[in-house]
Amino acid sequence: DIPSLWDRLDTTGLLSSDEAIKFDSVGVVARASNLDIDRRDISFYKAHGFKLIKDKTGDVASRFKVRIEEIFNSIELMRNFIDNQEFDIKIKDAKDGEYVSYCESSLGELFMYISIRDGKIERFFSRDPSFMNWQVVHAMMPNNIIADFPLINKSCDLSYAGNDL
Repeated sequence: DIPSLWDRLDTTGLLSSDEAIKFDSVGVVARASNLDIDRRDISFYKAHGFKLIKDKTGDVASRFKVRIEEIFNSIELMRNFIDNQEFDIKIKDAKDGEYVSYCESSLGELFMYISIRDGKIERFFSRDPSFMNWQVVHAMMPNNIIADFPLINKSCDLSYAGNDL
């Protein structure tokens, strides 16, 4: 435990639950603001040891703590997947139409859309979690100094390229 580190991270970049909801935050940003938002929160992942990890404070320290706990839970999940390989994934031919899907990436909810026509991909679109979370960064800045921006930014693990998709 490093007291000077926690002094720097505690109360920096606060994001309330209400603000996180207002700006549709996802991933660690949402869960560190006490929201139950995770695409892995379903029976398949729960059967393999998934735990929804969240914190109430919504500051840089909360985002750091949630991410660390999620690393440990991810290791547990991977071990359980390796030990229990009873699931079977079947891939079928896709019929013409439009399809959407979501999954939880390391940054948060990844949304995908695909349009298939004549058995070929006509259009594919993905929305990176950073697209959602960049929109809430300004709400974390009040009562912070400009030197706090890099801490706030990195605590959200935002992707510039992902935002531009």
